[in-house]
Amino acid sequence: MRTRLDALLGKEVEVRTSELTYRGVLWEAGEELLFLRGRLAFHQIAMDKVVEVRPLADETLAGKAEAATGS
Repeated sequence: MRTRLDALLGKEVEVRTSELTYRGVLWEAGEELLFLRGRLAFHQIAMDKVVEVRPLADETLAGKAEAATGS
């Protein structure tokens, strides 16, 4: 059975926990762990700590457009 997280695999996401917010590419999501590829390293996050996972595609594209135009 596919989950919402399966649809986000390989995409840039923001993962909020009760302690930290991570940004990176969602690499794998299991029942107990979530793996996120960050800029410098992989992050292994316990699923019971995850509060929210949301895609960042819109913000990322907007940021790249601003950088390209110099705004």
